[in-house]
Amino acid sequence: MKKSHLVSLLPLATFVLSLSALSVFGAKENVKFTAVSATESVQEYYSTISDSLEGNDLLRELNALNSLKRKSLTTYADMRYKAKIFDADPDGSGKIVGFYDNVLVGPNWDSGATWNREHVWPNVRGGSLVEGDAHMTRPASTKTNSDRGSKGYGMSSYDPGQFVAYYRGAASRIIFYAAIADLNLKLVDDPLNYNGGNPKNSMGS
Repeated sequence: MKKSHLVSLLPLATFVLSLSALSVFGAKENVKFTAVSATESVQEYYSTISDSLEGNDLLRELNALNSLKRKSLTTYADMRYKAKIFDADPDGSGKIVGFYDNVLVGPNWDSGATWNREHVWPNVRGGSLVEGDAHMTRPASTKTNSDRGSKGYGMSSYDPGQFVAYYRGAASRIIFYAAIADLNLKLVDDPLNYNGGNPKNSMGS
C-alpha cells in the first residue's frame, strides 16, 4: 500500500503532523523504550488494501483490516490488572510507566489513589467505544490524568508531550488508530472545540 494513499485519509494529517512538530518545544527526553519486532512487513500487512482507495473508502477498508487483525480485546475493568503487563517498566522495577509523564506507578490497583486508566481518546468524547483496546487505554498518574481531563490535544488545550516529547507522537498515533478501529469516532481539526466543548465522538486539534 502506497504511503500517499494513507495520507489521503487525512484532512487530519495536519493533526498528526502538528503534534509531532510540537516536539521543538523543549520537553524532557528521559524516556527509554524497548524495541518490538514486527511479525509482518508493512507491505504484507496492507497487501489486501488497494492502492487506488482514498478518503472514506480507504477508511472503511482499514477498519475492516483492523477488525480482522485485532485478535482480542480486554475490558476497561481489566485494565486495572493488565496494565502491569502492557505498560511494565522496561527497566524491571515492577512498576508501570505512566502515560504522558513517565512517572512510575502501581502496579497494584489502588482505586485511583495514585494512578488511573487514562482514555487517550477521552471517554466523554466517545473513548468508551474503544476502551477495551490496550493501545488506547493507558495508565497515568492520578494528577496527570486529572490535569488532562477531557481536553483535546494542542498548544491551546493539552500538550501530550509537555513532560516527554515522545508522547506527542504516541498520542497522535493512538488517536488515529482509534478512528480506524471504530468508525463512530471522528477526527476533526477545529481547535476552538477543545477548551471545554467535548463534541460527541470527536477528537483532534
